[in-house]
Amino acid sequence: MTEKVETESVLEKRRVHVIISAKNGFDGEREEGIDGLEAYFKSLDMPVSLRELNSGVTEEDFLIMADKCSSNGEKTLAGIRELGREDMIEIYRMAF
Repeated sequence: MTEKVETESVLEKRRVHVIISAKNGFDGEREEGIDGLEAYFKSLDMPVSLRELNSGVTEEDFLIMADKCSSNGEKTLAGIRELGREDMIEIYRMAF
């Protein structure tokens, strides 16, 4: 029981550190935060990439996915930064 509580405490501290690092946006901290978040997901046996998800998605599917997301390149996604079709394809590549 103690071991489980200690593990949960360590994971919670790691999660908080990741959130703080992501919000601060410091270059070294950002990479450390991303690595920490990825390690946290792996500790939960969660996939951290499309490849690990074993969804059957291949790089050839990225164009189809981006077309569906952007209405065949007619629309963009708004947010912190507007994302066009090519941006979406690049995000899929990075997630693969």
